[in-house]
Amino acid sequence: MLKKNVPVPVRALYPELFGMTAKSKGECATEAAALQMTMSGNTLNPQAAELWSVVAEGYEAAFAKKYADLGLFAHNVDNTFAVPAGVRPTIHVEVIETAGEAVINPTDWETSALENNYVEVKADRISRSISLNSYDLASGERWAGKREAAIASVLAGVYAQLGAAVKALAPTAAAAPAKDKVGLLSVDADTFGPEYVAENVSTVFGDYGQPDSLLLSPSLWGKVVPTNALSLNPETAGVYGVGKLAMSAGLGGLTADGKAVGLATLASGIAFGGGVPHLDPEMGCAVRSLGTICGVPMVLKVWGKPGSETIYESVETYAGFTVVNPRKVAILATA
Repeated sequence: MLKKNVPVPVRALYPELFGMTAKSKGECATEAAALQMTMSGNTLNPQAAELWSVVAEGYEAAFAKKYADLGLFAHNVDNTFAVPAGVRPTIHVEVIETAGEAVINPTDWETSALENNYVEVKADRISRSISLNSYDLASGERWAGKREAAIASVLAGVYAQLGAAVKALAPTAAAAPAKDKVGLLSVDADTFGPEYVAENVSTVFGDYGQPDSLLLSPSLWGKVVPTNALSLNPETAGVYGVGKLAMSAGLGGLTADGKAVGLATLASGIAFGGGVPHLDPEMGCAVRSLGTICGVPMVLKVWGKPGSETIYESVETYAGFTVVNPRKVAILATA
């Protein structure tokens, strides 16, 4: 049965699922009643908070090198949505264009030159469920590996949404530039290097200024990232006329032919809206926050099947993208 022969770490992470906080619906709580207990929804159980924060930090570190943090874009990810299944919530994202030039020796501290606007982002609920049997629960490596695969699936799904938003505005190589299309830079992967970035990518936005960030596929990222004398830690702030270089998988979906290898953008060029679903306590699920992984907010929904040795976990997020200004976005693609 689910409650028997379960390692202590599992009980510590999910005390709700093992009757430790169950409220009996009769004189004695059955296993089914324990799994359908009164829950606290998205509120993290304080008994497991400290242990769970360590788990969440580990997954953030596991993916930091594979996917660029989506906080590079204008973003709003501080939301919990209680909407019916299949409904796409609207997220309002503030896009800051400029704060104006610095004032020297001011006499009026209340004068503002802030230029900003708000855009609407329609978010999709992206999730991946996994089942965990008694063998998985008895082995931390099996358990962690399956959950890591689920998180990877969700991150890939989020990047697919980014790709769809940009691809919808991507021109073909033969198309003339247009104000409602993102830019397209053709690169040779064999000869790509720092000179190309400095001469072409840094100037791609003209009067709008130099890119705030450049996301590159792993193969190109390794060709332009300098290293320090002590390790392979990148030192990329401000080099090549780009605010930040970041390595990221999942960029092929930016073009219909899958040949995208990079994305240059100003922070105000793309808006990312994210959040997590509110899970009603009556669902009888445990809910754990994964924090933000690569800028994507995530929660873990956990439930059990009475009379079995199986529990289920589902990684959940809401994510959506809007291209705010196509002229502030440019795709790098191979020929």
